[in-house]
Amino acid sequence: MTDDQQTYSRATSAALIGAATQLAFAVMMAGLGLYARSSGLNAAAWYLVGGLPIWGALWLLYNQHRLERIEVLESQQLASDDARAADLFNEAGQGLATARKRLDSFYKWGLNAVSIAVAVYLIAVGLALFFKAWRQIDLTDDGRDYQRLLFGSLENGATNPWLVAGFCAVMAFLGFLVARYVAGMTRVPAWRALRGGAGYLIGNVVVIMLSGVSVLGMPFGYTWGLAALALGVPLLMVLLGAETLLAFIFGIYRPRKADEVVRPAFDSRLLGWLTSPESMGKIVSETLNYQFGFEITRSWFYVLLGRAMAPLIAAGLLILLSLSCVVLVSPQEGAVITRQGRFVRVAEPGISFKAPWPLGRATKYDVGRSRRLVIGAYDESQRIAGKATLWTNQHIEGESRLLPTAPRNDGLTSPSSEEAHANDGRTSRLGGLISMQVVITYRIDDLEAYVNATGAQRPELLLKSLSERHLGALVATRTIDDLLGEGRIDSGHGLLESIRQDAGPEGYRLGLKIDEVLLYDIHPPKEGEVAVAFLEQVNALQSQKTDIENAQRDAIGIYSAAAGSQPEALRIEEAIRRLTELRADPTTSREDELAQQAIINRLIDSAGGEAARVLADARLERWQTALGEQAEAARFDFERAAYDAAPDYFRSRYYLDAIGQAFALSSRRVISTVHSDEPSVLRLDLTDSSTPGGLFDAGE
Repeated sequence: MTDDQQTYSRATSAALIGAATQLAFAVMMAGLGLYARSSGLNAAAWYLVGGLPIWGALWLLYNQHRLERIEVLESQQLASDDARAADLFNEAGQGLATARKRLDSFYKWGLNAVSIAVAVYLIAVGLALFFKAWRQIDLTDDGRDYQRLLFGSLENGATNPWLVAGFCAVMAFLGFLVARYVAGMTRVPAWRALRGGAGYLIGNVVVIMLSGVSVLGMPFGYTWGLAALALGVPLLMVLLGAETLLAFIFGIYRPRKADEVVRPAFDSRLLGWLTSPESMGKIVSETLNYQFGFEITRSWFYVLLGRAMAPLIAAGLLILLSLSCVVLVSPQEGAVITRQGRFVRVAEPGISFKAPWPLGRATKYDVGRSRRLVIGAYDESQRIAGKATLWTNQHIEGESRLLPTAPRNDGLTSPSSEEAHANDGRTSRLGGLISMQVVITYRIDDLEAYVNATGAQRPELLLKSLSERHLGALVATRTIDDLLGEGRIDSGHGLLESIRQDAGPEGYRLGLKIDEVLLYDIHPPKEGEVAVAFLEQVNALQSQKTDIENAQRDAIGIYSAAAGSQPEALRIEEAIRRLTELRADPTTSREDELAQQAIINRLIDSAGGEAARVLADARLERWQTALGEQAEAARFDFERAAYDAAPDYFRSRYYLDAIGQAFALSSRRVISTVHSDEPSVLRLDLTDSSTPGGLFDAGE
């Protein structure tokens, strides 16, 4: 076939057909993604969009080839009609060949720009879609939780899977026909550039077929296919984008022959294998020859390598099978050795051996790592990151289930009093509702029992079911006040023992050791004013506790001040209570009371404090009074004896003593009236003892 304008016109038409098919597929897949609200179908639509620049570049390329051929024909026609025009064309022909210049510029810049744009698009969009889907996978102690990824892969539960699968089947069939038609055209050397579009289109067919097959799992309750599509298609985009960049970089340093047609970088070698699977070896040879710039497949090294390929592959497979018999177990791990799916033994840390793959397998488990299981009113993935966990705020996404608690009985009602029980506002026959989370910390204890757990492919699932059952039974037997208050610790211990008993050797024998069970995020329902009312009650209880603590503190201070310490004061109080009981008992003897009184005195003396001081002061006063009265009694006896011996003297002396005491502070004097011949000198001091000195001085 000659390289005339008709040849390139057919290639231009094929590029238009490919572009129209690519655009129709992209629009249709985007509509299906919006209809199903599926991240997998949306990722497929983004992949289909990436082929539009390729078909647009191919259409521009072959249209420019067609214009260049027309320009050449016109110049040849002009040369044959007019010799003078031919001379003019020979002199300035290069300046007049505008179509040829545009074609050369497009080969030099246009194809490379489109290749880089396609590569950047595939890598950027692929990474964005992949990380968007990857962030929907939550990390737990048991591994990865794919619930949010599965939900995002098909949010519209009313999607008709047969409708989506039918559209995918029609698109795949039409795309395969167009791709094979364009791929058949690439056997003509002038149309080889169409391989890039044909390869991308056959890749579209594969993605569309995978989308249709994934949707068919919906009637059976499986959405894993769409979830895998949401992760796999972005990875395929990143792979193709990286291949395009590498092809562009390698093409810069590849040696070229004269007048050689450049192969665009967006012409994927990987997708090229899908367009011609019957000639895989030929495609590999052409790829190597094109990359190195000469017939490398005919070189001596390639021929020698081809002859020795079979022995090398056999030796490599033998080495791989030998290495598959060796199992390296880390110190914190344990490995389960199986043969044809049957349990053989548990490999301890170190080097162990097993049957070669695929007969024997070794599955390693981290037996030293502590794992965590969270159960309760809501899934742990619903927790809002960075949100404080309070009774009255929204700290989870979505709905949560509430656990029913036991009816509350404050001791004010009796089972026989139906009316009182009905009228008691603080007692509910129906109990209450509470939200609670439980953290169960466990680890693998018996690896053999763990892999052979009865009735469970994964013992963690059975442990979760057992824990939820015991949690429901525990909450149903406890009141809401008990769970919110001091009964939380006892409830955790009881739940721990129940789970241990069911998961242990006497129960389901899960091979797990339950280390700890903690209750947290316990609160009443947030709806309405329930949480606010409970919060006010808790504040009142806290105030009550504070008052009680203050009273106990004051009591300890009083006890310590009175008797040195609280225990000593309580012992003294008990002894006093015992003395009171003895006094109230008519059969108690005086000796028993005195003995008990002696015990009390001894306790007070040994304790110290204010009571001991008061008792000591009382004893001092008692002895002072007793000794004083005893001294007065003795003095009276002596005075009676003196009176009996000399009554007149005794009376005169006491009379004069009384006079002396009476006039001791008076200014008056008594002078004897007995007659005497001797002159008497009277010295009188008429100054009143209470009168200030100098009051009667003459000078004043």
